[in-house]
Amino acid sequence: MKRILILLIVGIFATSLIRKRGSKSEITLDYYSIKKKNSYIYHGPSNQSLKAFLVLHPNWPVKVIEIKKNWIKVEDYYKNKGWIKSASLGPKKILIIKETQGYDLSKTSKPIALIEKNITANFIKKNEKFTKIEINKKEYWVANDSIWPNEK
Repeated sequence: MKRILILLIVGIFATSLIRKRGSKSEITLDYYSIKKKNSYIYHGPSNQSLKAFLVLHPNWPVKVIEIKKNWIKVEDYYKNKGWIKSASLGPKKILIIKETQGYDLSKTSKPIALIEKNITANFIKKNEKFTKIEINKKEYWVANDSIWPNEK
């Protein structure tokens, strides 16, 4: 019974990653985060496949490339690709910030902070030119071209 429930949850999650278009199913360009640190990414969709790399940080963002049953092929910021179990992914939207300036657009259009290169931030919202992020309980607006993933 427990196994059926787990398979059902995994199936619902994997199904939510697929969008139907006419008679064809296609994967949406979705981004998720790896829930736990020290998660392995494999060369193939199986625990018996060779381990490709180890994700050291919790909530590390990845782009979904392909889905096979309960395995998802992902790509990270550094263009590393591999397979991970769908249960290891969470919906939390995390971004990687390229070195940039942070703004408080409600007060001024001048920069208020220099944001370090390759750090993670929580996604809040996005407009045409800027994305609002949160780092260490402080909110900033950053240019859309200074984040990954950056969906156009």
